Amino acid sequence: MDTAKAGPTNDASPDSVLVERIAAGDHYSFEVLMRRYNQTLYRTARSILKDDAEAEDAVQDAYLLAYRSIASFRGDAKLITWLVRIVVNEAIARLRKRTRSAEIISLDGDIETHNETREDNMSRGDVELPEQAALRAETRRLLEAKIDKLPDCFGRCSYYARWRR
Repeated sequence: MDTAKAGPTNDASPDSVLVERIAAGDHYSFEVLMRRYNQTLYRTARSILKDDAEAEDAVQDAYLLAYRSIASFRGDAKLITWLVRIVVNEAIARLRKRTRSAEIISLDGDIETHNETREDNMSRGDVELPEQAALRAETRRLLEAKIDKLPDCFGRCSYYARWRR
């Protein structure tokens, strides 16, 4: 469909017209698309993440991904189906990232139990032995030195370069 013949984009424009115009760089058409589907997409993300702020961020990132790849939308499914799938994928990725957790191992070598931290112990009046403090400081120094030797990948790695476009 020739977008010049379609007339100005408005809230009643069909999805196919919006897709063509967005792919051609029409930002107003993208605003129309966002207003049309924002509530559905937000509710989808919210149902997965169970967190309002996280759902808003997921929808925002999904919109960015959709905008960048709208030209590849083939129309095999409805536009809303395609957008919901992007939101679901983004929400699931965020959920996985959020639920990953590591066991906290204090720098003095002991595995912390009962969710107590070194600060909790110190607030109760426990005193750190000089040997423990020296071991913790040396471990921290060695870790920081190894981290400093890691290559600076931001902006050069393909993973980051893909998202900077």
